[in-house]
Amino acid sequence: MIEDAFIRVKSLEGAELLAPQLATQPLWRDFVYQSEPQPFNALRARPEALLDALEAPQPISQAQYDADLALIVAEEKALFLTFTQQAIVRTGLLRIKEPQNRK
Repeated sequence: MIEDAFIRVKSLEGAELLAPQLATQPLWRDFVYQSEPQPFNALRARPEALLDALEAPQPISQAQYDADLALIVAEEKALFLTFTQQAIVRTGLLRIKEPQNRK
C-alpha cells in the first residue's frame, strides 16, 4: 500500500514539474505563441500604453509603471503555463500510474 502511494505521488510530482519546465523553453514558447498569438499580442500591446502613461502630462509614477510591467510579465508567464498544461493534457503526454491490484 505504501509503495502504491509512493508511485502515485511520484507520478503527480511529474505532472506538476513538467509544464513549468516546458513553458520556459524558447522553442516551445515560439510554438505556443505561433499557435495562439491573439492573447499574447494583447498582452504585448500593454507595455506601449504604459510608456505613454509614463510620459503623459500627468504621468504615472515609476513605481506604478514597474508594478504594472511586472503584472504583464506574470500574466504572460501564466498564459504560457496554461497553454502548456492544456497541450500536455490534450496529447496524453503525462499519464498517472495507477497502483497495481495486489492480492
